[in-house]
Amino acid sequence: MATFAESPGFPPVWILPFYPGSDFTIQYQGWFENLLYPPIFQFGAAGTTSPAINFSQSIADPPIYTRHDTQVTLVLKHWVWSDGKPVTTRDITFWLNLLKANKAEWADYTPGGFPDNITAVKVDGPYRITFSLNKSYSPAYYTGNELSQITPIPQHVWDRTSAHGPVGNYDLSTSGAKKVMAFLQAQSRHRQTYATNPLWSVVDGPWRLSSYDLSGKVVFVPNKRFSGTPKPRLSKFIELPFASDTAEFNAVRTGLLDVGYIPTTDLASSSIVRSLESQGFAVGQWKVYGFNSLFLNFNNPTVGPIFDQLYIRQALEHLINQPLYIRVADHGYGQPTYGPVVNGPSAYIAPAERSNPYPYDPAAARKLLESHGWAIRPGGTSVCVRPGTAGTECGAGIHKGEGLSFQLLTYSGQTQQAVTMEELKSVASQVGVDISIKTVANVFATAGQCTPKQPVCAWQIADWGGGVYTAPNGYPLGSGYFFCKGNNNHENYCNPTEDRLSLEGRAAGGSIVPWETFLVKQLPMLWIPNSDFEVVAAKSTLHGVLPANNTLSVFPQAWYYTKGH
Repeated sequence: MATFAESPGFPPVWILPFYPGSDFTIQYQGWFENLLYPPIFQFGAAGTTSPAINFSQSIADPPIYTRHDTQVTLVLKHWVWSDGKPVTTRDITFWLNLLKANKAEWADYTPGGFPDNITAVKVDGPYRITFSLNKSYSPAYYTGNELSQITPIPQHVWDRTSAHGPVGNYDLSTSGAKKVMAFLQAQSRHRQTYATNPLWSVVDGPWRLSSYDLSGKVVFVPNKRFSGTPKPRLSKFIELPFASDTAEFNAVRTGLLDVGYIPTTDLASSSIVRSLESQGFAVGQWKVYGFNSLFLNFNNPTVGPIFDQLYIRQALEHLINQPLYIRVADHGYGQPTYGPVVNGPSAYIAPAERSNPYPYDPAAARKLLESHGWAIRPGGTSVCVRPGTAGTECGAGIHKGEGLSFQLLTYSGQTQQAVTMEELKSVASQVGVDISIKTVANVFATAGQCTPKQPVCAWQIADWGGGVYTAPNGYPLGSGYFFCKGNNNHENYCNPTEDRLSLEGRAAGGSIVPWETFLVKQLPMLWIPNSDFEVVAAKSTLHGVLPANNTLSVFPQAWYYTKGH
């Protein structure tokens, strides 16, 4: 048995492997859903930091691309569901039919992307399926960002429109697929039944639920019919909820947790790691293959026009002292972010992303603002005194007398964010950028995609916690964070050049570099340090936990204790 600490405030609250944007988090997918219903490809593995697809532990073999990369075939391994029924291509077409009929419900949907780019589906038997595509695609992109979205789900159990109605083939019609999705979503909202609902008892992952309570405590036990590798060696895997970092760390030090983490505030003590090691813990960094940023709401009716100005974004970026944040708030456990990829394979990191084009420089920020028609009021609020669209004026949509005053959202109880954002607020005041900080329980859910007239579009800047590239977004290009109208585009950023470069990079022979270079310079978000997700403390007798994988997923099926533990 092993106990594992959930992130404070993030108990898993969504079990259906179709999730809206508000539930698109690593805590819900990589720590919960994927243990029950793994996606078709597994990114990363226990004991390695590599984010690469681990085909040996995936449901399908490496995809086969033919006809100049306009056709791709998946061959399934002969896995079975926990009720003994085989996992087949029917479980894939079921998932795909639900997706096609309910694209707006899928957090990872981007118009024109998967499944829109599939023109035909040919089922060649229970274990082989071929997709015809609308054009040639880069196999790296299409495998890592499109096929990776597929999660086989048990059609023989879930293809129903009510709890007591018969299982059918409702998904074969659009109206039927909508009814099935509505039913499954309603069931997923009934958290108190997660461990007892017959729907969720049929799994193909390494684990099944033994118990779940509304506090977020989750007990997994091995799925005895798990077809993949490695087979679970632990008798139980238990995830425990915590209200704060302090409560979690107390649980580590008192022996309640086998795998926890050291809160950032405690890392200030140079002896804390040595103390834990003397108690029988191994300590290691949990780096993130992704990026970190502040969302800017381009659709906010008040400040959206201000964020639309590149010089404003450049000025704001010059106020961000990344080296200081890493040293003071992260205590060295972090890496600078200059663009959309950090801690990724070297081939995915553009030359422009290896140095900061907008380093910390408040004087440069002031110069940018003054040269574009702003009267600087240190300690107050700078205002636009030259409205208009000329090169020396404030820009389109900005009125005379309008001020640089913004509200910034951070997570409640997150000391690390509080330290960095208070520092940003202090520096920004030197050039008359007034930042007020508001804490909320879930920044990511609060700072959602919206239109200017919607009340929920009132948010302005959000310290949302950063992105990670894992299933279904293992390849950075095409993740939808920056694509016009992509469901993952919380900040409502839309730039035709970004979309063009993104699409060109997805094509056969395309490169990720031009897309990255554009984003580095254009600042669709404000880049801030990519802090280590956690500094992990794991019982030294529990093997497979460290090194922690950069995808942030966990693989407890590969964990085991030293013999005699």
